[in-house]
Amino acid sequence: MATITPINARSMVRKYGGIDTKPVSTTREDRGLTLGIYGPGGVGKTTLAATITDSPHGTPALYLDARGNPHVIASYGDRVQVLPIARFGDVEKVRQDLLKDKDMPFKTVILDNVTEMWSIALRDRYGPVGAVDWTKHAATTSDVVQLVRNWIDLAQVGPKLNVIFVFQETPEQRTIRNQEVTRSEVAFNKALQSHVPTLVNFLGRVYQVSDQPPYTRLFDLRPVETVQQSKFQIDPNDEFAKQIPLEIYNPSLASVIDTMRGQQPWPVAKHAKPGR
Repeated sequence: MATITPINARSMVRKYGGIDTKPVSTTREDRGLTLGIYGPGGVGKTTLAATITDSPHGTPALYLDARGNPHVIASYGDRVQVLPIARFGDVEKVRQDLLKDKDMPFKTVILDNVTEMWSIALRDRYGPVGAVDWTKHAATTSDVVQLVRNWIDLAQVGPKLNVIFVFQETPEQRTIRNQEVTRSEVAFNKALQSHVPTLVNFLGRVYQVSDQPPYTRLFDLRPVETVQQSKFQIDPNDEFAKQIPLEIYNPSLASVIDTMRGQQPWPVAKHAKPGR
C-alpha cells in the first residue's frame, strides 16, 4: 500500500452508514478527557479534580454537587461554577441544557460524587426508607450506567468537554488468582463496580502515602489487580502521553491534560517521588 500523505489521504475516505471514515491520527484533539477518581474520604478527591482548571485546556469547570465538597475548592473562584444536585433527574436536565447552550463557556464538568448520585436515584425511585430488592438495584444500576455514558458523550461527540467522575471508595473481599485479598474499588454494587470503570479513559485511586507531615498524596493508575481498580488508556506510541507515569505524586490533573492535549513534556520534577 502506498504511503498515506495529506495530499492523497482524501482518496481513502469512504462513507459507511452515512458516516465518513477518518484517520485515527486525527482523534488526538477530537475528544475531551474522561477520568474517574476514587479514594478514601477526606484524601482530596475534589481538590484533585479541581486542579484541571490550572490548565487552559481545563478551565473553567462546571461542578455538579451531589453532596460533594465544593467548600474545599472555594479558592478557585470563578474558575469553578457550582450547580447543586437535589434529584437524580437534575443531572440529565443539566446535560441537555449544556448541549443547547451555544455560548457554553465550560471546558470541564466535574460530577462529585457519582456514588451519591446513585443513592439519590434509589431514594427518588423508592423513597428515603424504601425496601431495596434486586429489581430496584437493577433499575438504578441502569440509571447510573446511562448517566455515565451520557456524560461521556459530551467528551467524545460534543461539545468535547473534559468529564471527571468522582466516586467514593469501598474495600471489597475478592478471590483473585486463588488468593483472598482486600481490594479497593469504587463504592457501588458489583454490577456498577465492573461496568462503570470500563467506560472512562482513566480510573485512578488517590490516597496518602506518608503518615507524617508534610503529607504526600499519590494518584495511582497502576493496574495492580489484587490491590485496586485502575485504568490507563493511552496510545503507548504517543510521544507525549507515554510520558505520564502510572504513579503521580503530588498529583495535578493540569499536568495530565497539558501533556495529553497541550503536547507539553511531563513535569518530572513537580511529581517526583519524595526522597528522589
